[in-house]
Amino acid sequence: MDDFFMLLLLAGTFGIFYFRKKDKKKRNASIILTVVSFALFGVFSPDLQNEGGNAKEIEQADDSKEEQVAKEKEKQATKEKAEQVVKEKEEQEYDSFSFAEYTVRDIRSEIEDDKLIFNFRWVNQSGRKTHFTALGYFDVSQSGELLEESSGALDPFENNDVHKKRRSSMGVFYPIKLEYKINPNGGPVEISFGSTVEVETEHERMKIKVN
Repeated sequence: MDDFFMLLLLAGTFGIFYFRKKDKKKRNASIILTVVSFALFGVFSPDLQNEGGNAKEIEQADDSKEEQVAKEKEKQATKEKAEQVVKEKEEQEYDSFSFAEYTVRDIRSEIEDDKLIFNFRWVNQSGRKTHFTALGYFDVSQSGELLEESSGALDPFENNDVHKKRRSSMGVFYPIKLEYKINPNGGPVEISFGSTVEVETEHERMKIKVN
């Protein structure tokens, strides 16, 4: 088919030049033949059709790729938002408080599956160098049952942050990190701070949401 249209195109072109001065009617006919042949060649040529089809396919592929990228970005944004919501739900902060001989601040808790991570900082204001448990104590319970610390932070035979002697200074806070195994489907965890000084009868209590 392409060869036939090409022959017509060549014949029309030849006729235009051959009959340019000899016969105006045949020259005009040759011009018409050339134009028609060129038009038909453009319509029926498979190469041109393929080029048009390929261009359309490329354009569709680009559109599809852009849609895929947009969907991935939206999916990632949704995932990050969900993670942020979970993080905000699991991480909890509490107000600072003071007893006669120590102050606790920067209290934070975080839940990872069946583990509670509890952090706080304390300042020794007793006037003597001593460790935290000489001045205060805390109980951690869930559903009325006392929980045991699982990281060894309360082991009296270990030189950990709880049992390290700290100098008395109003401007220096010392960190303590504790871990407890909890029931992730149970009720809230309750923490109660108290003082070892006999005249101190008050407690500071806080609840940690589990689910």
